[in-house]
Amino acid sequence: MITRLPLRTLRTAFQTRGLHTTPNAAPFNVVLDIDGVLIKVRCRVFLYPAIKNNVPYIFLTNGGGLPESEKAEKLSKQLGIPVNPEHLILSHSPMRALVPTFRDSNVLIVGGTGSDCKHVALHYGLRNVVTPEEIHAVHPSVCPISSCEVRPVPLGTEYLKNVGKPINAVMVFHDSVDWGRDLQLCLDALASKGGALGTVKDSDELQSTKQSVPIYFSNPDVVWSNEYPVPRFGQGSFRLCLEKVYKASADEIRENEY
Repeated sequence: MITRLPLRTLRTAFQTRGLHTTPNAAPFNVVLDIDGVLIKVRCRVFLYPAIKNNVPYIFLTNGGGLPESEKAEKLSKQLGIPVNPEHLILSHSPMRALVPTFRDSNVLIVGGTGSDCKHVALHYGLRNVVTPEEIHAVHPSVCPISSCEVRPVPLGTEYLKNVGKPINAVMVFHDSVDWGRDLQLCLDALASKGGALGTVKDSDELQSTKQSVPIYFSNPDVVWSNEYPVPRFGQGSFRLCLEKVYKASADEIRENEY
């Protein structure tokens, strides 16, 4: 099975970020979904009495792809109230709990536009991260049919320093903008010898040896809603595709607890 963030990770996020509390707070807490409740259903009218009566609250969303500070600023403008980044949990916020384990590892950060999720990962405390876009810039043939433009970047720059290093973990922070490229690179990392891209275990090794590169997803939603009249594929669909392709060439992707 694919790695899923255990519930205790979400509890860790709550403990490290804390509910929005005030003196003489109410004896209960409120967790507010952003997209499906406050924004889409426009239930913010229930938020204002909670604030007035000192009810501790926190905002939760399965969206992401940007820093908590940036999302908090946008939410403040939408709701007309101050929103602190410390009281906001995005889909990838629980990934902070992985930092002590992978702080100095080379981590493939998947999803989002450009280097947005890379910057979030660095902000969380990961020191060595690489993106599919960077790998594609150095090795265009890794996915020759990719629809994403390969931006020319001078070799040897700081931007590309981790491209040639073995991948120690894969973290899918947000929805992929290029499924073909990102599925290919995730599969390459999982099936590689010790995380070295461009290598692959033979069929016997894939069946008999332990999966050496763990992969973590931040959002299990198979579909999500936008302005289109029917739901669109989400990160959960990306995960299902990766599972099927990996199983066709190797075995089930093993779950990695931490």
